[in-house]
Amino acid sequence: MFTKILIANRGEIAVRAVRTCRDIGITTVALYEPPDMTSLHVRLADECAVLDSPRGFLDQEAILALARAHEADAVYPGYGFQAGRASFARACAAAGITFIGPPATVLERLHQKQETLARAEAAGIPTVPRSAGSYGPDDFAALEAEAERLGDPLVVKSDWGGRGG
Repeated sequence: MFTKILIANRGEIAVRAVRTCRDIGITTVALYEPPDMTSLHVRLADECAVLDSPRGFLDQEAILALARAHEADAVYPGYGFQAGRASFARACAAAGITFIGPPATVLERLHQKQETLARAEAAGIPTVPRSAGSYGPDDFAALEAEAERLGDPLVVKSDWGGRGG
C-alpha cells in the first residue's frame, strides 16, 4: 500500500483520485499550474505543489522532482498528459517511484493501433470495421477509396501514438 501519491493531473480526474485516496487512508499531493491554484482538487488534497514549468503537465522532469520533494511513493497520471507515455512510466521506475498505470511495455504496444486491434480480434474481442492499412499525407485517393468502402460514419485517426506521443 502506498502512503503518499502525487496526482499528476487536474480537474475531475484529480478530484476523484483525491477522494478515493482519502477514503482508503492515502495522503495526496495535488499538482497545479498557477492559474489552477484555487481548483477543487488543490483544495481537497492533503498537500499541493505548483507545477511552474512552461511545459506544465507535459514536463516529466518537473513532475518527478516534485514527487521526490514531497516524498511520494507513487504518481497517478489519470488520463491524458503523462498517462500514455512509456517514457514517463520508465522515468518513474528509474526514480524509484511507482507509476500507477500500465507498464511501459504495454503503453508502447498500445501506441501501435493496427497491431493492438489485430491482437484484440485474435483474442475474440469485437472491433469496429477499419482499414487494414495506414495512409500518408499524399495518399488521398487511396484514403478516399477506403472511406468509400467502409461507409459512414467514418472516423479518421492517427495510426500511431496518441496523447502527443
